[in-house]
Amino acid sequence: MSSYNNIEKIKYASEDCVVTLREYIVFEDERAEEKYVVFKFANNVSQQLLGMEFEVSQYDIDGSLVEKSQVVYPKFLAKPDEQFVPKAKLKVNYACKTLSVRLIQAAFDRFIWKEGQFLDNSYKFEHYAADEDTEAAKRGVQVKSAAVKAQPAPTVPKKCKYKIPFNVKDTTRKNIAKFPAVFNFLVLLVMLITIGLAAYFFTSKSTGFTVGDYGVKIVSGKTVEITGYTGEAKSVVIPATLGDYTVAGIAENAFKNSEIESVKINSSSLYIDSFAFEGCAKLKTVASSAEITVKTNAFKGCVNLATVTLPNAVLLTGSLTGCTKVAYLEFARTDAGNVEALFGGKLPASDPVIIIGGNKPGEGGGNEDGDGFTYDPEKTYVYGELEGKGIKGYRQYKDCETVDGAVITVNPEVDNISLESDVKSFSAKVYPSLANIISMTVTGETVITFDDANAFTQLEELEIGNSVSGLYLKAFPALQRLTLPCYRNDMLVNQYALPDSLEVLTLKPSADCTTVPDEAFYSINARNIVVADGFTGCGVNILHDNYYTAYITLPQGIEYGAQVIGGECTQLSTVIVYFDNIGVSYAEFNQSFTYTNTLIVYTSVVSYYGFLANANGYAPSTFEIRAETAEISLDVFINGDAYEYPVYPSLTVLDIKEEPDYFRDGYTGNIA
Repeated sequence: MSSYNNIEKIKYASEDCVVTLREYIVFEDERAEEKYVVFKFANNVSQQLLGMEFEVSQYDIDGSLVEKSQVVYPKFLAKPDEQFVPKAKLKVNYACKTLSVRLIQAAFDRFIWKEGQFLDNSYKFEHYAADEDTEAAKRGVQVKSAAVKAQPAPTVPKKCKYKIPFNVKDTTRKNIAKFPAVFNFLVLLVMLITIGLAAYFFTSKSTGFTVGDYGVKIVSGKTVEITGYTGEAKSVVIPATLGDYTVAGIAENAFKNSEIESVKINSSSLYIDSFAFEGCAKLKTVASSAEITVKTNAFKGCVNLATVTLPNAVLLTGSLTGCTKVAYLEFARTDAGNVEALFGGKLPASDPVIIIGGNKPGEGGGNEDGDGFTYDPEKTYVYGELEGKGIKGYRQYKDCETVDGAVITVNPEVDNISLESDVKSFSAKVYPSLANIISMTVTGETVITFDDANAFTQLEELEIGNSVSGLYLKAFPALQRLTLPCYRNDMLVNQYALPDSLEVLTLKPSADCTTVPDEAFYSINARNIVVADGFTGCGVNILHDNYYTAYITLPQGIEYGAQVIGGECTQLSTVIVYFDNIGVSYAEFNQSFTYTNTLIVYTSVVSYYGFLANANGYAPSTFEIRAETAEISLDVFINGDAYEYPVYPSLTVLDIKEEPDYFRDGYTGNIA
């Protein structure tokens, strides 16, 4: 294994050719007097590159040619019109200071390029060898190499004569079938009829035209949508009909940046598309008694809009984004979880009067509306049944409905729910609906009792917020994945009544607890334990006597000390840890290291010499060091003055992705 002490990235002047070299990296090992090169090419053809052969000329510091090689990649694959880096390194003469590359031939999906000529796809890519007795060259190995006498520095290579002047017809003409003239005539006739019908349909259905001051477009039959406005009136009235056509909606951008000041809609039913009135800075009022659907961002940026009177309208989330001066808003219902979401997440500073379904939120004359409806807390209702009834304390969300903070109905079309901050509890009447819920997120101060938990018979995934005041987790019969906060410096078994077994347990920090407590996961039966990002410290023995846990993941941002993982974790096969700095050996860090088969280390700074050296002959069978910007020497991890190298069946030093990290500017690391 080599450690390179000199790494240089060199840009290469691109040639106008089917495959070009963009840049290359030179890795030098002064101790071994060896140099290696990694190339970065560009496939400039809209076909897959299947193989290529190129000539590499090497020059010394004086510009004299010292060696010339031919390199073959016969079983290579690069995507069309993309840059690529062959995984194999090329060993070059140690005296080499610069080099040039000339493409000899390249094989693509449907043709071969060779010495400026294009051949058909019957060509088979050949292996090149130093002589007849040698085995066919392997991928990325030099196949011709000979020392030559010093020669003057080369001139700039001639550019490719052709820029892919390839005619597919030339290589496929011999495969074209010949048909009788009558058959060809029939095919042509069918094509002309099809084109004519398509043209008729397009012009009759999609062509816009003008009716009065409005631009319109047919959406179906005698129905149109308004696409523009050319009038000069500041107060616009949207009619129910335009000529012989019924107005079905107002299209995207129809009134964008218009100078209008008010809009009244006389239609009985229509939609207002997204961005229909975007940027109408002078628009102040919108009114209609029609059944209107107002889509997201329909009135985006109408900064002076003050009055919106749409008592029968449905407002979608974000429909009033950027409307910062609304003082009065009336509508029937919304898909948004709260009124703030209509404005993009924050109510206007004007503190608007808001009327929903004929009543202000949380008001409406007690529990009886004007039609004599009375809410009965002992009765079972279906989702949406109480909408617009004016019930005091009523709130509707996309997942459920609540009265005075208690969930009374659940949307039957969802299998996951998110409980907002004002949801406090569950009504027993909703228990049958909870049986279909698979995933739940609790963000507010919700109390879930033993009976509540047992009602979630199919719940597999649960995430708990930092303000939850009460949960009986042990009662969830099917729970597999649990995310919860650490709200005091104590073992989790003393903080929660946890289920008997979990597939994944994730612990996240809270305002009261940013250090993983000592013995945090003691005796917990979770197969996969994850410590989330955000913790700033970590105690000792956070895992010990865990006979069921097989995986643990520890985050970055913590300087880990000794005995983070205690003993008797007999099933702990995989440890994934993010080391900002390694200050102890692995055997000190993990007291159960003899059971660990896989160790994955993410790190950027390594200071402890011999990280694995104190393992008493034990070593993980799979050891991965994943470092993007680190100076990594395997000696730091494996060796020490008084220790011998252990044997590692599988060893990964750098996580190589599509474009290796050593092609990034500023990289100072090593490769293996």
